[in-house]
Amino acid sequence: MENDARPVIIQKYLEKYDSPLLPYAQDLFNASEKYGVDYRLIVAIAQCESNLCKKSPSGSFNCWGFENGETKFLSWQQAFDQVAKTLKEKYLDQGLTTPEQIMPKYAPPSVEKGGPWAKCVTQFMEDLEYGDF
Repeated sequence: MENDARPVIIQKYLEKYDSPLLPYAQDLFNASEKYGVDYRLIVAIAQCESNLCKKSPSGSFNCWGFENGETKFLSWQQAFDQVAKTLKEKYLDQGLTTPEQIMPKYAPPSVEKGGPWAKCVTQFMEDLEYGDF
Protein backbone atom coordinates (compact mmCIF):
# COMPACT_ATOMS: atom_id res chain seq x y z
CA MET A 1 0.00 0.00 0.00
CA GLU A 2 1.68 3.10 -1.23
CA ASN A 3 -0.45 5.60 0.69
CA ASP A 4 -0.56 3.67 3.95
CA ALA A 5 -0.03 6.14 6.80
CA ARG A 6 0.57 3.47 9.45
CA PRO A 7 4.36 3.19 8.95
CA VAL A 8 4.59 6.99 9.15
CA ILE A 9 2.51 6.99 12.33
CA ILE A 10 4.90 4.45 13.88
CA GLN A 11 7.90 6.50 12.77
CA LYS A 12 6.53 9.77 14.17
CA TYR A 13 5.52 8.11 17.43
CA LEU A 14 8.94 6.50 17.92
CA GLU A 15 10.60 9.77 17.01
CA LYS A 16 8.57 11.72 19.56
CA TYR A 17 9.65 9.36 22.34
CA ASP A 18 13.26 9.14 21.11
CA SER A 19 13.02 5.36 20.84
CA PRO A 20 15.96 3.22 19.75
CA LEU A 21 13.39 1.46 17.54
CA LEU A 22 13.08 4.50 15.27
CA PRO A 23 15.38 3.19 12.49
CA TYR A 24 13.31 -0.02 12.45
CA ALA A 25 9.81 1.48 12.19
CA GLN A 26 9.18 -0.06 8.76
CA ASP A 27 10.44 -3.49 9.91
CA LEU A 28 8.13 -3.36 12.90
CA PHE A 29 5.20 -2.50 10.65
CA ASN A 30 6.13 -5.26 8.17
CA ALA A 31 6.12 -7.88 10.94
CA SER A 32 2.70 -6.72 12.14
CA GLU A 33 1.35 -7.00 8.60
CA LYS A 34 2.95 -10.41 8.01
CA TYR A 35 1.04 -11.90 10.95
CA GLY A 36 -2.08 -9.73 10.84
CA VAL A 37 -1.42 -8.10 14.20
CA ASP A 38 -2.45 -4.52 14.87
CA TYR A 39 0.80 -2.53 14.78
CA ARG A 40 -0.54 -0.38 17.61
CA LEU A 41 -0.61 -3.41 19.92
CA ILE A 42 3.06 -4.22 19.30
CA VAL A 43 4.14 -0.59 19.78
CA ALA A 44 1.92 -0.05 22.84
CA ILE A 45 3.23 -3.17 24.61
CA ALA A 46 6.80 -1.98 23.98
CA GLN A 47 5.85 1.42 25.39
CA CYS A 48 4.37 -0.10 28.55
CA GLU A 49 7.02 -2.77 29.10
CA SER A 50 10.21 -0.85 28.32
CA ASN A 51 9.47 2.79 27.48
CA LEU A 52 9.85 1.86 23.79
CA CYS A 53 13.03 -0.13 24.42
CA LYS A 54 14.80 2.50 26.48
CA LYS A 55 14.57 0.25 29.55
CA SER A 56 15.04 -3.25 28.16
CA PRO A 57 17.73 -5.76 29.09
CA SER A 58 20.96 -4.79 27.33
CA GLY A 59 21.61 -6.71 24.12
CA SER A 60 18.35 -8.66 24.39
CA PHE A 61 16.30 -6.84 21.72
CA ASN A 62 13.42 -7.63 24.12
CA CYS A 63 11.24 -4.56 24.55
CA TRP A 64 8.05 -6.54 25.21
CA GLY A 65 8.84 -8.18 28.53
CA PHE A 66 8.81 -11.67 27.02
CA GLU A 67 9.41 -14.16 29.84
CA ASN A 68 9.73 -11.27 32.29
CA GLY A 69 12.56 -9.91 30.16
CA GLU A 70 14.48 -13.20 30.07
CA THR A 71 14.00 -13.82 26.33
CA LYS A 72 16.95 -12.72 24.25
CA PHE A 73 16.39 -12.13 20.56
CA LEU A 74 19.29 -12.05 18.08
CA SER A 75 18.17 -8.89 16.27
CA TRP A 76 15.37 -6.34 16.05
CA GLN A 77 13.98 -8.14 13.01
CA GLN A 78 13.88 -11.46 14.85
CA ALA A 79 12.24 -9.75 17.82
CA PHE A 80 9.54 -8.08 15.69
CA ASP A 81 8.84 -11.33 13.86
CA GLN A 82 8.67 -13.44 17.02
CA VAL A 83 6.60 -10.90 18.95
CA ALA A 84 4.07 -10.56 16.11
CA LYS A 85 3.95 -14.33 15.57
CA THR A 86 3.47 -15.01 19.29
CA LEU A 87 0.75 -12.38 19.66
CA LYS A 88 -1.05 -13.85 16.63
CA GLU A 89 -0.78 -17.54 17.52
CA LYS A 90 -0.95 -17.52 21.33
CA TYR A 91 -3.35 -14.63 21.87
CA LEU A 92 -5.34 -13.36 18.89
CA ASP A 93 -5.97 -16.81 17.39
CA GLN A 94 -7.14 -17.94 20.85
CA GLY A 95 -9.77 -15.19 20.95
CA LEU A 96 -7.72 -12.89 23.19
CA THR A 97 -7.96 -9.70 21.16
CA THR A 98 -8.17 -6.77 23.57
CA PRO A 99 -5.55 -5.70 26.11
CA GLU A 100 -8.00 -6.72 28.87
CA GLN A 101 -8.31 -10.22 27.40
CA ILE A 102 -4.57 -10.53 26.71
CA MET A 103 -3.47 -9.33 30.17
CA PRO A 104 -4.23 -12.44 32.31
CA LYS A 105 -2.00 -14.57 30.08
CA TYR A 106 0.63 -11.95 29.14
CA ALA A 107 0.94 -10.04 32.41
CA PRO A 108 -0.83 -12.08 35.12
CA PRO A 109 0.41 -10.05 38.11
CA SER A 110 -1.31 -6.99 36.67
CA VAL A 111 -4.74 -8.61 37.09
CA GLU A 112 -4.46 -8.59 40.89
CA LYS A 113 -3.38 -4.94 40.80
CA GLY A 114 -6.53 -3.80 39.01
CA GLY A 115 -5.26 -4.12 35.46
CA PRO A 116 -2.67 -1.35 35.01
CA TRP A 117 -1.03 -3.28 32.14
CA ALA A 118 -4.22 -3.35 30.07
CA LYS A 119 -4.94 0.30 30.87
CA CYS A 120 -1.43 1.25 29.79
CA VAL A 121 -1.59 -0.70 26.52
CA THR A 122 -5.06 0.64 25.75
CA GLN A 123 -3.96 4.23 26.38
CA PHE A 124 -0.97 4.01 24.04
CA MET A 125 -3.01 2.20 21.38
CA GLU A 126 -5.49 5.09 21.53
CA ASP A 127 -2.65 7.63 21.31
CA LEU A 128 -1.47 5.92 18.12
CA GLU A 129 -5.02 5.69 16.75
CA TYR A 130 -5.79 9.36 17.24
CA GLY A 131 -2.34 10.79 16.61
CA ASP A 132 -2.21 12.05 20.19
CA PHE A 133 1.56 12.26 20.37
